[in-house]
Amino acid sequence: MVLRRSGDTYMLPMKSFRRIEIRPAVPDDLMMIASVLVSTWRATFRGIIADAYLDAMTVEDQAIRHARRMRFPGSFMMAAADMAEGRVIGFANYGKARGMPPAFDRELYELYLLPEFHGAGLGSALVRSVAAHCRETGGHVALRLGAERQPQQGLLRAARCPRGGRGPGRRRQRKPGSGCLSLG
Repeated sequence: MVLRRSGDTYMLPMKSFRRIEIRPAVPDDLMMIASVLVSTWRATFRGIIADAYLDAMTVEDQAIRHARRMRFPGSFMMAAADMAEGRVIGFANYGKARGMPPAFDRELYELYLLPEFHGAGLGSALVRSVAAHCRETGGHVALRLGAERQPQQGLLRAARCPRGGRGPGRRRQRKPGSGCLSLG
């Protein structure tokens, strides 16, 4: 899957889906971003987290939370939008690194994708677009790794961000003892 850049937008041609655009999120995206988060939590954590907690989550509360985050200096959000339907289907949120080794100045905080789009390569495309944006702005982004986060390994392999060694065209490495993976 090839991620093509056009200005601030990354185009992702997909065989099984309509045209997907990965671009910086704008305030008009906030309700859709919040809906993605709530839908994903409910689908992913039902049976793990108390139903009462999941059922109490609201799109409005998440929109307020993400509006604050969007206004925070040094915070960035990329949205994956289905252009045919005019809706956001996923997003990645990243910004200033919190407690990372000195080599990293940015951290990928969250990445959510509507469940019906899982396994289509969109999560990997979001990771690659975050890494590309960080490189373009002179930053170095990392994703925290831990034993409890093993499901992300498939996403990282698909995004060509192995836990060590070389990725295509750029060195990607895990800093020994840091629990962090360099994405770009």
